[in-house]
Amino acid sequence: MDKYLPALISILLICFLLPTHCSADSSEQALKLHEKYGLEESDYKILMVLYESLHGDNWRNKWGWKEFSDDGIFGVKIENGRVKEINLVGNGLSGRIHPAICGLSELEVLFLGLNEITGEIPEEIGRLKKLDRLLLNNNCIKGETESVNENETPLLIN
Repeated sequence: MDKYLPALISILLICFLLPTHCSADSSEQALKLHEKYGLEESDYKILMVLYESLHGDNWRNKWGWKEFSDDGIFGVKIENGRVKEINLVGNGLSGRIHPAICGLSELEVLFLGLNEITGEIPEEIGRLKKLDRLLLNNNCIKGETESVNENETPLLIN
């Protein structure tokens, strides 16, 4: 239980420290996405935290992130209501990867290479047991993560 406490705290802080993501407007947007994509509201809120922490308003492609799009959410693959893949390679991301990412428990692929992301690799990424492909190359990120996915195979980090 103690090893999950930081992740739980991060998720709780999303709603308390970032109230704009928990507003009625955000809940309505999450409902629209849930209706269209079958995306769980908790995953949507985490995507919005990542959008803000990685300066999403400055991305090259950002359709579907804050406003509804028939094409889905750019760079996000959803299956069975959960985020399975985030691929935002070379999309003009900057800022830091928020630790709330650990709430995307079904995430298998995280490709954020060729951007301008700074800071440390959040240790929470290592708690994503289904994550088996991680691409963070060509950023200004420091640190390492040691992880194994649910099949006990090492996380591939490029």
